[in-house]
Amino acid sequence: MGKRLLMLFMAIYMAVLPGCVAKTISVEEQQPLLEQSNKNKSEQAEETVPKKGGTLTIPLVQPDVFNPLMTKSKDMVNFLGLIFEGVMRYDQNQKPQPCLAESYEVSEDGTIWTFHLRKGVKWHDGTPFTSQDVKFTFDILRSGTLNSFYQNGIYANTYIQDLVPKDDYTICLNLNFPISNALDIMTFPVIPKAVYESVLPGAGIENIVPIGTGKYKMESTISIEDGEIRLVRNNDWWGKSPFIDTILVRIYEDNDKARAAFQTGSIDLVDTEVVFTNIYEQEPDVRLYRYLTSKYDFLAFNLRSPLFSDAKVRKALAYAIDRKEIMSMVFLNNGQAVDVPINPSSWLYDSSYRIYDYDPEKAVFMLKEAGWSDSDGDGILDKDIGGEKVNFKFTIKTNEDNDERRETALLIKRQLGEIGIQVDVEPVPWQEIQGDHIPKGSFDAILMGYYLSVFPDLEFILHSSGEQNFIKYTHPELDGLIFQSKTIYNEEELKDAYRQMQKLISIEMPIMSLYFRTACLVTKDKIGGIGIPRELDIYGGIEEWYIKR
Repeated sequence: MGKRLLMLFMAIYMAVLPGCVAKTISVEEQQPLLEQSNKNKSEQAEETVPKKGGTLTIPLVQPDVFNPLMTKSKDMVNFLGLIFEGVMRYDQNQKPQPCLAESYEVSEDGTIWTFHLRKGVKWHDGTPFTSQDVKFTFDILRSGTLNSFYQNGIYANTYIQDLVPKDDYTICLNLNFPISNALDIMTFPVIPKAVYESVLPGAGIENIVPIGTGKYKMESTISIEDGEIRLVRNNDWWGKSPFIDTILVRIYEDNDKARAAFQTGSIDLVDTEVVFTNIYEQEPDVRLYRYLTSKYDFLAFNLRSPLFSDAKVRKALAYAIDRKEIMSMVFLNNGQAVDVPINPSSWLYDSSYRIYDYDPEKAVFMLKEAGWSDSDGDGILDKDIGGEKVNFKFTIKTNEDNDERRETALLIKRQLGEIGIQVDVEPVPWQEIQGDHIPKGSFDAILMGYYLSVFPDLEFILHSSGEQNFIKYTHPELDGLIFQSKTIYNEEELKDAYRQMQKLISIEMPIMSLYFRTACLVTKDKIGGIGIPRELDIYGGIEEWYIKR
């Protein structure tokens, strides 16, 4: 959804989030993983036939605002997803699919996307949903007045001409030029025009009782003071009627209190970073549903340094770093290793370019081919550069308030030391890395992370003009592929363009991708019908959930 979806979460992740991940594999293999996670419990539990009824009790941590366009809370995005819907929504492969639209089509030149909206959809107050509601919501986001992360890709986007209703159930996204993420743009949650058009930001828009088109609706006014909110099934929902009658939402001031409430049975589930799931692994009445997040860790090299200017050296380092050991020692044997900055859940990810498994002998061989050897027998590789002997030694900087990254950097230091590369680790404040070392280029390597957009954006970090291309990487062929991909709207052509980009990245290795992190939905065994959650949409398939009798 734009160049950097959820920039707020990305900024927080780079600065402070610890590396808490779970063992996760590609989307095609996630169902066997889910079954394995719950094996003992599944074997003992007799499957029940889903029936309507019952109450699901869920947590809500630190709610900020009840307007889906304004919230800056991950918990609220998940919660409000029960109430609000978009014209399009993401599936398990992070591919947009029709939601409030029942179909769409694109013109031959790719500049007009026509969305045919579902007829008969009602807002929770009984009024009809129309294209005017979509237009109203789009215009608010395009104005930029709400500072919403949903406006990324809409606000100040010169590719977009306008969103124009043709009638109550047809709306057209008109573009000045074709774009590859037109469908992603239409995943924003739609709000009712009649409810919000007379209320300005700062005058109560954030606390209007949410009225959406979704599977569940507010039973009454918001009662945060009571510590609870109650949702009831929307019997007018356009899709399959959910089994569960009521969702009781209990409010907590932090995640620790929510996890404690789950352990005491006060709530039926908790969405958590996987490091906390270890305490639940052996509990007979608990099930774990792991899923990939957009949190991406990598090692960035200063390509202006003669140590890292040779792609063969960078690839040798990729073979020399044992990510399995890192995930075992730091992340309790959990993690999804990658060689490209594209989420393995994405329909645009190509697993063919997952290449660099640990192979220190190959690393030594490639370094030797690049001219690095221990000529003086001091245990450190060296090379003649410009008539001067240069030892292969460098410093990894990482943010000092992140224990997992510090431990990871120390493991990389030991692993590279085993093949003759001397590494120092320098933990420093993130503000210093971001405000000083990155802008000035005063670093050898930085161990860090980004919260990546759902639609894979390689421009911001790997294009020669990218806003975050602080490693100063330049490659004309990759620049061309990135630029070309931005205007491809045919699915197969787009997949092919991303395949070519991933191939080139795996050959060039401009940055060393390490892994994507995962999270886990932990539930009581009494809840059936849960599939594989998706980040920021953990209740996406809740119409299939049911309370076991």
